[in-house]
Amino acid sequence: MTKFVSLILVICLFVSCGGSENEGNNTTDSTATTNNENEKMAQLKSVYAEIEGYLISGEVEKIKKFFYNNEDILVVENPGVFIVGYFTKDISTLENLEFSASELKMEALPTYNMEMGEWSKEGCFASEVQNVDFEKFLQSKVDYLELEVPQEEFEKAKKYETLSTHQILLTFNIVSFYFTYQNNQWYITAIDMSDFSA
Repeated sequence: MTKFVSLILVICLFVSCGGSENEGNNTTDSTATTNNENEKMAQLKSVYAEIEGYLISGEVEKIKKFFYNNEDILVVENPGVFIVGYFTKDISTLENLEFSASELKMEALPTYNMEMGEWSKEGCFASEVQNVDFEKFLQSKVDYLELEVPQEEFEKAKKYETLSTHQILLTFNIVSFYFTYQNNQWYITAIDMSDFSA
C-alpha cells in the first residue's frame, strides 16, 4: 500500500512539474510572438518612413522596389465620378499629391463623416486591414465604364486582397497604402488614391 501511495505521489509530482514547464513554455511563446509583432510593426514604420521620404522628395519611382513580387500593384483612383482600380506599375499620379513628414500612429484608422466632411481624427495611421474589397474596384470598370476586365485580374485582386494585412491611411491627402508581410519584408499590394469625400 505504501509503495502504491509513493507511486501516485511520484506521478502527481511529475505531472505537476510538466504542467509548470508547459505553462512556462506558453509564456515564452506568448512573449516571443509579442516581440515578433513589435519587430514587424517597427519594420513597417521604417519601410513607410522610406516611402514617405521618396514621396516628399518627388522620387516616386523609387517606391517600386516595395511592390509585391516586383509585379503590378492595384492602383485605385476616381478620374471622374466613379472609383476604379487597375493593375499597373505607373504610380506617377502620386506626383500630383502633396506629402509632408508625419508621425505614423499604430492605431485604429479614422472614419470619414460624409455629412460633416471631416475625419474622426487627422494624421497618418497604420492598422490591420478591415473590410477591403479589391475586386469591386475592378468591377466598377465593367459596370460604369463598360470596359472589359480579364478574369485573371479579378483573381489577382482577390489574391492581393487576401495577402494584404495592414493599411496606412493619410487623411490630409486621402491616400491609403496596403501592405503584405512576406519573407520578413513588407511589400505594397495596393495604393488607393480615390478621394471618396469628393
